[in-house]
Amino acid sequence: MTTQHLTEEQQEIVDLLRNELADIIDSGISQFGATQETDDRVSLDELTFRLEHIGNALNMAGMSGLASCAHHLQRNFEQVAQQQLQANSDQALIWSSWPEKMLGYLQYFSDIQKVAGAVHSLLDHLQSNLWPAPLTDEERGALTEEFSTSHLDLPADEDNLPAVITQEMASLVIGDDIRKDLLDGMLQELPKQVQQFEQSVENYLKNKQTDALAPAQRTAHTVKGAANVVGVTGLANLMHYMEDLLETVVRKPAMMTSDFDNLLQDSADCLAISSEYLCGMGSAPDNIFDILCQLLDWVRKLKGESSSAKQQEALVTPASESQPAEPELPEPAQTDTTQELAEVEFAFSDDDLAQLEAQAPFNSEADLAAIDSELAVPPEAPAAEAAAESPVAPATGETSAVEATTTPPAEDSASDEEAEQFHLSVPENTAQELLRLSGELHINNTQVMAQLDTLLSSAELADRYHKRIRAMSADLEALVQTQSALRAASMKYEDNEIDPLEMERYSELHTFSQQLLELATDSYEAIEHMEDQIKEVASLSYSQKILNQENQRQLLKLRLVPVSTMSSRFARCVRQASRLTGKAARLEIKGDDLLIDSRVLFSIADPIMHLLRNAVDHGLESSAQQREANNKAPEGLIVLSFRSDGESIRIQCRDDGNGLDYKKIHATAARKGLIEASTPLTEQQMANLVLLAGFSTRAEVSQTSGRGIGLDAVQEEVRKLKGTMSIVSTRGEGCCFNIDVPSSILTGHALLVRSHGRTQNVVYGLVTRSIQSIVYTSADELIYRSGHYYYVLDEKEIPVYTLDELMGRSEQDIKLTSSLIICAKPDGTHAAVAVQTLLASEDLVIKPLNKFSYHPEGVVGATILGDGSVAPVVDLLELPAMHLSQQEIEQQRLQRARIAALEAENYKAPLSALIVDDSLSARRTLAQFISDMGMEAYTAKDGFDAINVLKDKKPSIMLVDLEMPRMNGLELTAHLRSREDTRNIPVIMITSRTTEKHRTMAKNAGVDTYLNKPWSDEELLSTIQKEIA
Repeated sequence: MTTQHLTEEQQEIVDLLRNELADIIDSGISQFGATQETDDRVSLDELTFRLEHIGNALNMAGMSGLASCAHHLQRNFEQVAQQQLQANSDQALIWSSWPEKMLGYLQYFSDIQKVAGAVHSLLDHLQSNLWPAPLTDEERGALTEEFSTSHLDLPADEDNLPAVITQEMASLVIGDDIRKDLLDGMLQELPKQVQQFEQSVENYLKNKQTDALAPAQRTAHTVKGAANVVGVTGLANLMHYMEDLLETVVRKPAMMTSDFDNLLQDSADCLAISSEYLCGMGSAPDNIFDILCQLLDWVRKLKGESSSAKQQEALVTPASESQPAEPELPEPAQTDTTQELAEVEFAFSDDDLAQLEAQAPFNSEADLAAIDSELAVPPEAPAAEAAAESPVAPATGETSAVEATTTPPAEDSASDEEAEQFHLSVPENTAQELLRLSGELHINNTQVMAQLDTLLSSAELADRYHKRIRAMSADLEALVQTQSALRAASMKYEDNEIDPLEMERYSELHTFSQQLLELATDSYEAIEHMEDQIKEVASLSYSQKILNQENQRQLLKLRLVPVSTMSSRFARCVRQASRLTGKAARLEIKGDDLLIDSRVLFSIADPIMHLLRNAVDHGLESSAQQREANNKAPEGLIVLSFRSDGESIRIQCRDDGNGLDYKKIHATAARKGLIEASTPLTEQQMANLVLLAGFSTRAEVSQTSGRGIGLDAVQEEVRKLKGTMSIVSTRGEGCCFNIDVPSSILTGHALLVRSHGRTQNVVYGLVTRSIQSIVYTSADELIYRSGHYYYVLDEKEIPVYTLDELMGRSEQDIKLTSSLIICAKPDGTHAAVAVQTLLASEDLVIKPLNKFSYHPEGVVGATILGDGSVAPVVDLLELPAMHLSQQEIEQQRLQRARIAALEAENYKAPLSALIVDDSLSARRTLAQFISDMGMEAYTAKDGFDAINVLKDKKPSIMLVDLEMPRMNGLELTAHLRSREDTRNIPVIMITSRTTEKHRTMAKNAGVDTYLNKPWSDEELLSTIQKEIA
């Protein structure tokens, strides 16, 4: 037997192709059953797509015979799809077994004797008449010849370096035809691999031990393989030359100079920026071309070749910093993979085939079992396969401090259960949609609970009415018994007659009253049963609410990522700023194991990086000598900390530098005309000046400062996240920036309060992250001085604002205050907000205002309440009125008072009507009619009831029935005309009495219009409009 041993690289290619075929078998897309519809477009499209890529890959590898078979299969399945063919049982067996035939060829690819049988078996399979387009004899002969010349192509000499680096070799553009699953797999693994590479480089730079670079070399090899499979040329070349450099330089320690250290650090930074760009978290690196040129020069130098840097500069122009897209060059792309190829040929003649066809058939069970046994992925599987098959979550290792990078996670620290946990990849838009649906479910559940409360209240009201019915039924029963006794006592009975005392006598009235009492008792039990059922449903609804909240918390975890995912980016920012300014700085990160909403973290990352650059450039002293003169370490310290504080995330960026120069800030503000030179300012006011747009104390413009574009942009980004930023600085000791942002931008805890206005009642949701406490009090406990109210809190007077005043409304009466909401401002002071009614404390789903809505300051969004109404959600500290001076507040109050006076002069009460009728159906019909007219409707069941309503309401018109108990319509009208306040109210009498006598009586009583039942809509509408005109 003749066997050709494959090299490690050749075996890797074969294993990749075998695993691809095994994946097709496992996925089931190649399986066809007798009852399966073959016009399943999704399955067939996927199958033809996979066959096309397999064929292309086989052609690139030099296995043209097997590639032609793949393309032949592709054409057959395309024909199946186009003609919508359905497989019978025999066809299903043939159509489904082609992957095993190809695997058989790959199984014995290096065995010249057995591979002939595999080829024969594969060609027999494709020549079956059960295919839509089977192989012809001519095609089989051509394929046999093609198999005889097949060979496996591999790079012959990786030391054969390219003459120049082209722009296309540095391209990070991803092709449109790349398989998305491979790309997703690489992007999931890439951040972790970058972290491992950076950690390895950092460990080497610390201790200068070459062993520390071994993990970096392995990572470079892994990333190179994945990038080559996906087709990211720039990343593949970067890692290829980095692997060459690390592999060569460890054998020449003398070459590990400071220049090598700088190149190593720059390459790690370039890799990290490239990773962020590919993951959609930043822009492409502008120095990848230069890094590749430097790496190539170093590799040439280490291998004894001449440098090509000058030649490269002459031939290729570096990419523009502002243009990440790669320019087209007239020359074809030249990468390290387009070199001379060595060929390992496995040729055999037709005579060899004829001789070997007589051997044992290939498709025996033993051979198939042997194939299956070798399909398992070897322990050292290619990284590209691992990336595509086993996505993992970002590392969440706990670290207490970071010096330029984070501490590496301890090996083998996870338990076996954690190690075996399977991770799923969920796209961002899918997670967002799941959260949206969960929010909608939360809103619907809240509405259901509100409706259940209303239903329970209605049941309790029905119970009260029913108790009255039972009491009246009992009274009726007693009255019937009394009347019967009196009638019996007044009658004389003969001796032959039975006395009522000897035997009860019952009339139909007795029977009716008894049935009414029994019915009242039965209905009472039914109402009690209904109340119990409503309470059970309410309990189930509450349980559903708890489960939905837990579901929402679990869904939010899909968006939670540890701060450590950004640690290397923050460290790189400080390192680059130190290089640009020539200062020595060390970054220490605390709390980087904290989990934060990914959108919040990614949105706040750029502002934090600006603060870090600002700390290096503005905060730290200009030289190590100056720091030592101030009794400080030569190396500046910047501490970046993260911690959870209730509903907020507190971020601190603190340096140990000079602190803010208040004199310089005051002078700059005066020079820019922001303040008068003689105006005294507190330190906090001067600190806030640096947050103004265009403010900079630097006279010269550099790469890091002097443009006046900085902290104002940081503050604006923080405000977009509905957060706050404050500054605390001590001259000579350092400066600290405090940022508070909500932990989630989707949900939030809020207080629901109601403001009672003259024209309408408004419900607000007040987010609690800025609320310190709630004080239940009244207006009598407030102090009024100089036109403003104050409240004594911890022996200090704090200003009191009404909620309507802060919201720009002028309707709230402070005398109706029931509670005060105490807010803590960023500067350490407090303020109290007076509210009239505190409704509830709830977790709300906050809907952001869309781009077509007006975005008032302080309104972070809106929420849907249980009754279906929409309420604005407000952050009290973001309201502009909270930051006004006492004089500005007074001016605003006077202006609103004038506006309120004008509104009062022009105010017209809404039209209303009082409907008085003893018939419930008549009252409801008329009330609906009045409401449809746009008027408010009040009802009363008789004259006495109407008089009680008139004590609180003054209707625009009254619709009165003639015949009613206790007080009829004529008596009610006469009463109205006798009172000064009701004399002029128009009265329309609607009755079934049509005689002239009744009309005259109504006119004499003071009725304005007399209508007969049934009335018409047109007649009643015109009458009402005439009377209220």
